[in-house]
Amino acid sequence: MKKYLAIYFGGATDSEKSTPMDENLQKEFMDAWAKWAVNHKDSVVDFGCPLGRAKSVNQYGVGDKENKMIAYSIVHAESHEQAASIFIEHPHLNLHSHNSIEIIKMRHLPEMD
Repeated sequence: MKKYLAIYFGGATDSEKSTPMDENLQKEFMDAWAKWAVNHKDSVVDFGCPLGRAKSVNQYGVGDKENKMIAYSIVHAESHEQAASIFIEHPHLNLHSHNSIEIIKMRHLPEMD
């Protein structure tokens, strides 16, 4: 089995961002996420967590970075396509019209001596 990193991107419009999620919608979303997690428990290595603000570091120093990454997960799958298929019905995709999830193959790092 290979490992894949799923990065959840937020695509909320300015009006969607300015409208807080009410308690019922938040519960519905979290229940849907929990159901997804149960349905894919054999594939998920790390359910991940929400991500916060970003800093960028380069040869000129450190600065704030605009970032649309909002969470991550790690899954096991036989192929990149199989890994992507795990997320087809993920509730994150229905929360805002432009949300997306990118699936990235994690490469093996040889042992460092």
